[in-house]
Amino acid sequence: MKHRILRTLVWLMICVMMLSGCGGRPQTQTIIIPDTDEGQNSGGQTGPFEVQKIYRMKLAAKGGLIGWSGADTLLGYFGGAGGSQSLQEIKPPYDNLLQVLEVGYKQFVFDLSPDGQRITAMEENNGKFDLKLLSLADGKEQKISTFDPPQLNSKWFTWSDNSRYLSFASYTTQPASKGQSDIVVYDTQNGTQVNYLISIPEGSRAALYSSVHVADDGNSAFLLNQRMDEIWIIVGTLIDGEFTAQYEHELIGDGQAAWMNDDQVAFLGSDGTLYTYDLRNEAVTVLLDSAFSFKLSGDHQYVAYSKVDGTLFAGKLQGNNVLNAKPIYQGILPSEMAWSPDNRRLLIFGGRSLLKGKPEPVEVQNPETSIQSPEWLPFIIEFK
Repeated sequence: MKHRILRTLVWLMICVMMLSGCGGRPQTQTIIIPDTDEGQNSGGQTGPFEVQKIYRMKLAAKGGLIGWSGADTLLGYFGGAGGSQSLQEIKPPYDNLLQVLEVGYKQFVFDLSPDGQRITAMEENNGKFDLKLLSLADGKEQKISTFDPPQLNSKWFTWSDNSRYLSFASYTTQPASKGQSDIVVYDTQNGTQVNYLISIPEGSRAALYSSVHVADDGNSAFLLNQRMDEIWIIVGTLIDGEFTAQYEHELIGDGQAAWMNDDQVAFLGSDGTLYTYDLRNEAVTVLLDSAFSFKLSGDHQYVAYSKVDGTLFAGKLQGNNVLNAKPIYQGILPSEMAWSPDNRRLLIFGGRSLLKGKPEPVEVQNPETSIQSPEWLPFIIEFK
């Protein structure tokens, strides 16, 4: 799971360092959080997705939340005295920090593995940057790769949902006539790394890809590609050292897509429709007619999604259908969501005062500049 706010801050820090180096779950109740409450019981009838309690994450104003490291535990990145930095756990009622791991002053942490066991980190080393895996259990470090500063452009490191594969897209300017883009996949189970060449259409140049997402079986992947002010998804297979594209589609906003299983991808199209694509028969199916954002649970059994009127829903996935979807919150346009491993909690980032007057499509404000505002502090919805 990755949080954009933390990522942006990390990349800003890396850029500063680089510049310095150059110079030297039937019926539920819809709930709105009162501004004065930190947590509350929901009451009402019981049933799937009945809200039990809501926690506002005030500690997020002091650092960055990275993801779920346990069924009810969050992991965050916080600064301390004298410029020290550390990874801290936050447990219910989410008002205290517990240090897990001290982070070196030249290390920058990124994505937590879905199983909550390891986290990726970049470490500056003699003008270059080492990609490492940090174990939260014992603090051990494992070096994966080394990059020169120019190679860090658009590198987002992503995990497969089963935490086995760590991947990223790589771009080089050679050959000079068109360049070259690759998918790099590191298998944490076997300790091996494989590069997959992304083929270039005749007469075109290699494209820059913001991220690559590998299926749990390691045989397929989808890429996100920025084209001017548009974001596109490209879905394909990974065979014999090459990525073979099968399908592409324009996405909404900053690009929302996720694997449903090893053969199907869910993605939010530019028209606000939530689609699925099946690599086996190349079928495109409508999962939801309209949505503003969505998030699948880690086991792909449930989905949370929002509408442009600010209503947040949760439902069960069965085939290409969303069953028993119920509203769980009103007045939110999430910028990001994250299910806990046991599916009993949903972490939500977004503004609660974005909807005024008649509901209409609203562009979410930039959380990177608004995170200190109470309206932008993330919160957790806990289900019974």
